[in-house]
Amino acid sequence: YNYWRFKWLKRNNGIHQAACPGRFLICSDTKSGNPIFLPREGRMKMGAFFQKEIETMPRRQLQELQLENLKWAVKHCYENIKFYHDRLDAAGVTPEKIKTLSDLQYIPFTTKADIRDQFPFGLFAVPMRQIVRLHASSGTTGKPTVVGYTRKDLDTWSDLVARILVAGGATQDD
Repeated sequence: YNYWRFKWLKRNNGIHQAACPGRFLICSDTKSGNPIFLPREGRMKMGAFFQKEIETMPRRQLQELQLENLKWAVKHCYENIKFYHDRLDAAGVTPEKIKTLSDLQYIPFTTKADIRDQFPFGLFAVPMRQIVRLHASSGTTGKPTVVGYTRKDLDTWSDLVARILVAGGATQDD
């Protein structure tokens, strides 16, 4: 998971820029956090995968996995976070009612205000002893938001970022 090291180039006009040597620039909008990959011409290797069995999974199998994960997430939140238990009950949603991916439409949105109202740890679904990293906003526009990550969360995040980077042409040599 430590294949890629980035040099932060600059932050201006709401854009963060980082370089992956010889491959591409990664930029992210500081307001949305959305990544923008800018490949350097002639450096892209097409068809590379970080986790080929996952990234090339047949659509039917992918949808089955997505549904399994959705059911697990709704059940986990319903059973472990009072806020979501109450919010789902108010919407008439229980874990048993999630039967298809289209049932996602019945799950209420979580807003930034909801996250702030549960400050600091009201939305954590695991005991604090399982939290290995905390990220928090500065709270410049109101109450700060806090997000906690477990070891599994960080491993999953590492895999997802690695998939994006390999898809963009990064290799172990970058």
